[in-house]
Amino acid sequence: MRILESYLRKNLLNPLFLGIIVFTYMVWFMQILKLIYLLEKHVNILEFCIISLSIIPTLLHSVMPFGVLIASLYSYNNLKANKELVVMESLGMSHKDLLKPSFKLCFIIFIISMFNSAYLMPKTQRYLKDELHRQKNSLVFGSIQEGVFNNFSNKLILFVDKKLSGNKYSNIYLFDRRKWSSWFFYSAELAEIKFENDKVLISFSNGIRQPYTSYGEDQAMKFDKFTLNILDKNIEDRPFHRRNVYELYLWELLLYKNYTDDRSPKYLAEAHNRISWPFMNLILPMIALISFLKSDFNRKDYVKNIVKSFMVSIIFIISHFAFYALGQKDNNLIILMYVNLLLAALFAISLLNSHKNYLTRIFR
Repeated sequence: MRILESYLRKNLLNPLFLGIIVFTYMVWFMQILKLIYLLEKHVNILEFCIISLSIIPTLLHSVMPFGVLIASLYSYNNLKANKELVVMESLGMSHKDLLKPSFKLCFIIFIISMFNSAYLMPKTQRYLKDELHRQKNSLVFGSIQEGVFNNFSNKLILFVDKKLSGNKYSNIYLFDRRKWSSWFFYSAELAEIKFENDKVLISFSNGIRQPYTSYGEDQAMKFDKFTLNILDKNIEDRPFHRRNVYELYLWELLLYKNYTDDRSPKYLAEAHNRISWPFMNLILPMIALISFLKSDFNRKDYVKNIVKSFMVSIIFIISHFAFYALGQKDNNLIILMYVNLLLAALFAISLLNSHKNYLTRIFR
């Protein structure tokens, strides 16, 4: 039996990983097309590759159950078409024995998916947002035009009279209104813009710093040298409420309670979605494979058998997303996602223990 289980496992591994890779690549390729502008702006090819690869964990979270489902059906269909499953059954292997290798692999994928949704996905999302933020500001501050007002935001306006060599400028004027309580006007004979890690620094030479408050103009300060950070805080420094939901770790979503924040119900629903969705890697392939093994093999109807087995799993996927949407509106309905998982598991067990495949009547 161990030899046969090992054989089933080997036949399942290649389609399994190939299915996950193909599904992920299809979605990933469409996503990186949105980042091509970085290459057009002469971003380092290595940085571009790292940025584009940081999208993958988020994509894996969504597409992995579909890849596992399709790959499992494909693998067992080949075994059934070659009469190998018939031979194994004649040697005394039950449907439970035939499903053991698939269940073990799906359980490993479930653990990986749970780790990905809880930690790896938000970790890479934070890196992605932070890096795109840095690249965006580097591109903006690296393309300053002379003789016009360069609006980096509605609170930061820069005017340069003439651009010198490199990132040096003459007769520069800067309006800084990033602080709500006061704003500043800078003028200098010379200035140089420097890029250091996640900072964009502007070094003034021979200039004036004029502060303004709600009470009017304050005393001006003359300086020989003055350096100012003109880049907004990066993603890591932003407060919690300004982060994207995909940037938050699972425990942050679960522990966040702010009844005055309209996003609080969505955060909690997303947390339970990250917990429940990885279970689909385990339950959905089992439902499809049990249904497939219970059906009679017919070379003319083998496509119909695969589609039938696949559609059963799709029903539970649709139910999951429907209950997730309801849970975002009303957190009391979040439990329906777990009810859906429980019903799917009970359905798989009842289907496995039944002597006949009663799904053939439904999808006849």
